[in-house]
Amino acid sequence: MYIIDLKTNQVSEISSQYKTAFDYPNIVGFGHPYDFNNDGNMDLVGSGDKLTGKAFIYLGNQTVFYDIQDTLALPHGWWRESGYPFMPEDINDINFDGTLDLVISDVSGYVPNKIYLNQLTRFDSLSLYHYFNIYLMEEFWQLMFVSSTHDFNADGKRDYVVTWRQRSNHFSYQSYYYISDQQKKTYKLVGPDILRNLPDTDPNDYFDYDSDGLIDRIRFAPFSSALRFQKRIRQVKNYNDHPFEDKTRDVYFLNEYDTTCETSQAKFADFNNDGYPDIIKPNLSGTGLDILVAEPFSRNQMWYTNIKETALTVLPSYSSVPALFDLDQDGDLDFSIGYDLFVPKPDRQRIYRNNLDVSNGDANWIQLWLEGTKSPRTPIGAQIILVNTDTTGGFWWRQAREYRNNPVNGYMEHFGLRHRTVVDSIIVLWPSGMRDTLLNVPANQRLVIREGDTYTGINDYSRPETFTLGQNYPNPFNPQTTISYSIGQPGIYELSV
Repeated sequence: MYIIDLKTNQVSEISSQYKTAFDYPNIVGFGHPYDFNNDGNMDLVGSGDKLTGKAFIYLGNQTVFYDIQDTLALPHGWWRESGYPFMPEDINDINFDGTLDLVISDVSGYVPNKIYLNQLTRFDSLSLYHYFNIYLMEEFWQLMFVSSTHDFNADGKRDYVVTWRQRSNHFSYQSYYYISDQQKKTYKLVGPDILRNLPDTDPNDYFDYDSDGLIDRIRFAPFSSALRFQKRIRQVKNYNDHPFEDKTRDVYFLNEYDTTCETSQAKFADFNNDGYPDIIKPNLSGTGLDILVAEPFSRNQMWYTNIKETALTVLPSYSSVPALFDLDQDGDLDFSIGYDLFVPKPDRQRIYRNNLDVSNGDANWIQLWLEGTKSPRTPIGAQIILVNTDTTGGFWWRQAREYRNNPVNGYMEHFGLRHRTVVDSIIVLWPSGMRDTLLNVPANQRLVIREGDTYTGINDYSRPETFTLGQNYPNPFNPQTTISYSIGQPGIYELSV
């Protein structure tokens, strides 16, 4: 475990400080960090091996993590048929009380499918059917996953999908939507997922790929190993009312790239800050890396150009899922790719600094963090919508994100703004049902938005432009014309008009 000081570029190793907390031989890995007890410090979820059969919860403070593992003891011997430990976990505020709860489900049947309600110092177990009041005949169907994958009705709170698998045919699934009801504090069954007979669980991803203010779905077709783009067209309201329409035929790829991909590996991020998310993904074969830059051809079509040959100074011979972050805090997303000890040096670890938009001055941005008050302090599922209008007040540009603990960029939500220096409005839909709107927010800054409060700037940053030339305003009553200009840095220049 390391801490990096970006101001001094100093790297400090702090593993020994936390070693005693994690000194359990049966821990096989940790999930994402969450703030379970709303104290402002991140906590950790760990998984035990197949002999231990436990989920380990570590509550953190400023100096140490302490273990409350006994609150989540699971039966002895939960694992997949392959012998590896397996515990799909879903973390969300399921009972609307402002704390993050857990849902644990497992298709193998070794783990009891239960809800664990967060009581800050312990977790109380509850049957899944307390909130999800439907089940298929278990003689013919097997419960596969319970997952809060997405906010289908756009109220700021994640909804749930319960997916069953047919015992006689493992390629036949049935998924049911459970939409949150903020007033009744429960979930309403609205219908099955009938699109292409694929389970509505991972490896799906949800992202506003066409920047229209509605969060779309990116699916993985297991038989063709290709991405499918499904555009969001409506909210889920009625039984069998599917909210997505497949638009894969309107997405085109220029330059050769490896079409085999999984959504758990492909990541959407705006690398050149033009307002449209690009795609970065490793090849499924384990070699190479594709960077697909979005180029909207029209309102209904998206084109992607693979720029890996020109954008990467060193092409990695191995590939893995990149980790995205703004390492140098200059307003664009950098990334790193790391591998295990079996990969030869120097490909074991690489960090790539992003310089795609450094020279044109037309790549503004904003980075947002959310902090809940009535909602959980880490408000999983909140929606962030950025809106800009034209001079007549008509709608013309929107971007939407769903706040989540992303394994590749944490809790930071990055928006490219292109030439826009001000965001007309930032709308946040919180899991508690609250709605906050920020008006006329300057670009090129980092903001913490606190639920029900005003925003706080973390750090302001203005990217230097190559140059700017002001407008000519001729005056017939004045023999002179003044034109303003600015330059990126001191030097000797020649300006011709």
